[in-house]
Amino acid sequence: MLELVFFVFLVLSLGLIVYSVAKRDSAFLLLGSVLLMAPGFMLLDESPQAGLEQDDGFYVNYLGDNNYSVDFNTSYRNAGNDASVSALGSLFVFGGMVGLMISLGLIVRHGRSGGVLQ
Repeated sequence: MLELVFFVFLVLSLGLIVYSVAKRDSAFLLLGSVLLMAPGFMLLDESPQAGLEQDDGFYVNYLGDNNYSVDFNTSYRNAGNDASVSALGSLFVFGGMVGLMISLGLIVRHGRSGGVLQ
């Protein structure tokens, strides 16, 4: 996973949510909630080569007398093999869905009352 993209989505979405609460703007809350689900979906990917890369060091394979090869052992922590990554991804996705439902409810409420969205 590209950690830079993950952090950009996370910071941008949280910034938009804080701005929308401060300005009482349901459109920015909608955008921030949708963007908050992106890091959650990134974390919930269970592909074998996706997730948080961790370096497990290196190991030496002895092939015979004075004949060996050194291999670097790298593994990936993702939602399929780490419960904390799965819980964090689910938290972002469901938090984004809650914000999405709240913002859509506010938009509908303002539309029915004949008011202008603020």
